Amino acid sequence: MKFAISVGHGKYIRGASGSPVPPELDEVDFCVRMVDRVHELLNKIADTSSVKFFDQTSHDQSTNLNTITNWHNNQTRDYDVSFHLNAYDGSAHGCEVLYVTQETLASKLSSAISAAGHFTNRGPKYRGDLAFLNNTDEPAVLLETAFCDHGGDCNSLNQNFEAIAEAIAETLTGKQVGAQPPEQPPVQPPDEVTENRVSINIDSKGPVRITINGQDIQTLG
Repeated sequence: MKFAISVGHGKYIRGASGSPVPPELDEVDFCVRMVDRVHELLNKIADTSSVKFFDQTSHDQSTNLNTITNWHNNQTRDYDVSFHLNAYDGSAHGCEVLYVTQETLASKLSSAISAAGHFTNRGPKYRGDLAFLNNTDEPAVLLETAFCDHGGDCNSLNQNFEAIAEAIAETLTGKQVGAQPPEQPPVQPPDEVTENRVSINIDSKGPVRITINGQDIQTLG
């Protein structure tokens, strides 16, 4: 299974930001960190790989959206994931995951992220008006991990960063990060094979003929 994951917005199209930063967060700066970490975790999970993207060239929103979706559609992958932080009025808080076709996955991700970060679970939200969800060719979700202008959410994002990243990677794949492969029983060495030998002591005064299985082997005397 392969994932294409990207930072929402870009180097010059900054998205949302809390005030003051810090202790509140800048959406793009935080999502760069999160995409980098989830990318690492996905590539550690058996039978899973990921590629990542951060738009560092676009200078307007339309170009930014086209650059991101075009990058995704140029990848060989099974799922597309976009990473964002929400913002509103400083009082709204919690995690939600946006979708067009992937309601079940969005619901699982929202629940897992909320549990890992101790956020309010705002749940999956259908959004038919977003360029990323409408224009990517593969099943897609857009993560609004928390609110970057809410002090409590920002503290939780920083304190639970690793747990949130692991929750995202594990929910996307259905596998545990760092899970060990099933223990295999030790391989037993083959039984030692010894050469068949027959020891014969003969005390005879006349000729002796040695026959084994009807075949004359040797005549002595």
